[in-house]
Amino acid sequence: MPIASAVLELVPRLYRETGLPIPAPRGVLSGWASGLGLPRRGRLLLYTGGLYQLAPYIKAMVSALARLEKRGGGRLLGAAARLGLGRLVRPPRSEEGYGAEVLRSIVALLRAAGHEPAFLGEEEMYSGILLHDLGFDDLFAEHAERLAKLLQASGAETIVYPDPHTGVVLRELLPEYTGYEPNAVSYLELLDQALRDGELSLTKRDRGSLVIHDPCLYARGLGVVEQPRRLLEAAGYRVLEPRRSRGATACCGGPVAALSPGLALAIAEERLRELAAEAQRVAVLCPVCYTSLSRAARGAVEVRDVALYLAEALPAAEG
Repeated sequence: MPIASAVLELVPRLYRETGLPIPAPRGVLSGWASGLGLPRRGRLLLYTGGLYQLAPYIKAMVSALARLEKRGGGRLLGAAARLGLGRLVRPPRSEEGYGAEVLRSIVALLRAAGHEPAFLGEEEMYSGILLHDLGFDDLFAEHAERLAKLLQASGAETIVYPDPHTGVVLRELLPEYTGYEPNAVSYLELLDQALRDGELSLTKRDRGSLVIHDPCLYARGLGVVEQPRRLLEAAGYRVLEPRRSRGATACCGGPVAALSPGLALAIAEERLRELAAEAQRVAVLCPVCYTSLSRAARGAVEVRDVALYLAEALPAAEG
């Protein structure tokens, strides 16, 4: 059985059993917020969509799929699934907290900009984006209805999302599948507006150069392009551009990783070469881009989320 066929059998089964498309610990969607004191209800709701929390497990899963692809494809994946996938997709301890660190940095940045975001805690749901992207239309439609009801019941006036895939679910797919049109905005848009209004203070000093990688969905659909550049420059970074950037950005390989991990790695390696030609630090704006490009980098190039770079420029961090 080809690896793609095995994945297409596995994902809906995992989702029906756990609410997630990949194996991950119970409570992974909400545990990152422990100790932050985030209210459950409020005018502004931070809906994470789950991708940052799942990023280390997605990366481990893709790496495992790549090994299986070389050794025998889907037959071995099916056998591993029957025995339990927990060990197969366990990320290195050094990477387990990556998504939590990014989300906690986003909360710190929003607070510094004068916003106190609410968070649904244990009620938080996965966005469902992989179900949609893999063509499980009926399953995604059911998921979308549940998600729309959850978000409507929150009573939030504005829903803030941390990544472009979750943004697509909120701004394009929920209206299409459910008729619900939330007032959804990227946290980078909120921070940029606060910066321009003088409500966000970043400590500007020379922090050296980095190169920015635009996610396709932000750059070509959701209009988040200049905002992260303005924020990074306000913090004192010299933002360099790769050969293909903004609306002409290049794919990181992530969208095909589940079905063809070898091809995804080749695409990521090509993109990383373009980025590394400009700087040895890469700012990404998306957890899928992080998993793809950091997998290609193998530690030779620093690949970090823009929120982590920006949080270093908060006055509290500087102090």
